Amino acid sequence: MFTTVPLGKKEIDTMVAQIRSTLEPNAKKLGEIPQFDLETAYALFKAFFEPVRVAWKNAKSLLVVPHGALSYLPLSLLPTEKIKLPDDKDVLFENYKHVPWLVHSHAVTVLPSVSTLILLRAMPQGDRAQLPFVGFGDPYFNEQQAKAAAKPKKELQTASFKQPGDYVLRGLSIKRVQTDQLASAPIEVLPRLPETAEEIRSMAQAMNADPNRDVFTGA
Repeated sequence: MFTTVPLGKKEIDTMVAQIRSTLEPNAKKLGEIPQFDLETAYALFKAFFEPVRVAWKNAKSLLVVPHGALSYLPLSLLPTEKIKLPDDKDVLFENYKHVPWLVHSHAVTVLPSVSTLILLRAMPQGDRAQLPFVGFGDPYFNEQQAKAAAKPKKELQTASFKQPGDYVLRGLSIKRVQTDQLASAPIEVLPRLPETAEEIRSMAQAMNADPNRDVFTGA
């Protein structure tokens, strides 16, 4: 099944740039992070995926060969339905749980070209006796981070508000490391990535892996 997308290159470039601006807002505080541009993201889904949905809706995975600006956009974060983002209630950003992201229904694999698929299909099958998963996340980049991790952890306050919509966390500063003007930067200046530890453990669980054996974090 084939279709012609009624969008020109300049229009697609503008749409992708608009979506990426909400993904990389350079906000200094959590409250300054703009809402994800669901309207433009759905417009891209409607143009590229909706016309041929009947051909892929029953599949579990999609193989995509994007070009141009689309190569800079994770297509799995496109919403599959038109939706207006509801207001936050108790937890900051929890309203995004209601968005029907493409990744919720399909695994999306990006290929550099169609010919790559032919090459991959010609390769011999892997050894099924291998372990299903190994994951690395939230490493310590310096001694200070390791020492801080060894201290007793304080209970994380995920939602604290005086009244609906008045979140204390909105004023929380976002720590950034300015390396954009450097030709290179030593690894020890990088901040920790604590969220990746939970992401890795969730992936291990989905793959039926042993988190005590197959997940490596911290040291």
